[in-house]
Amino acid sequence: MSGGSSGSYTLNGTSGNDLFVSRGSNDEFNLNGGNDTLIYNLLNKNDATGGNGKDSVNGFTVMKSTNWNTDIDFIDVKSLLSDQVPTSANIKNFISSVQVKNASGGTDTVLLVDRDGTGTNYNPTELLTLKNVTTSVDELLQTKQLLF
Repeated sequence: MSGGSSGSYTLNGTSGNDLFVSRGSNDEFNLNGGNDTLIYNLLNKNDATGGNGKDSVNGFTVMKSTNWNTDIDFIDVKSLLSDQVPTSANIKNFISSVQVKNASGGTDTVLLVDRDGTGTNYNPTELLTLKNVTTSVDELLQTKQLLF
């Protein structure tokens, strides 16, 4: 399922394993079970987010060590960072996270991308918000849910 190129779109997943592809619009992805993957491609090499919009994700499941389930989701930034050389040692130069309170009093996790890492062309810029999810880049790396 792909988002739009402008405006905003809402895409609803199934109970199966869905692929959601971000585009230039500010999309809302509703994951509904299964092992879903959010894919971020390099759409515009001159843009801080690679041409992707600022997406919102509902229903993202983080694998917890106390809850080994098969309903876990993934974020794939391989193509978004294809003009860089991210490694496990430097990936946090490219992807970072912050937690913010949402309007209902819960916590969201915002993932930011810095397309040139420690370079000077880009700064960390909001890429997606995991609604009502408290996690970190460290945790997503540990659970192998951040694919780079």
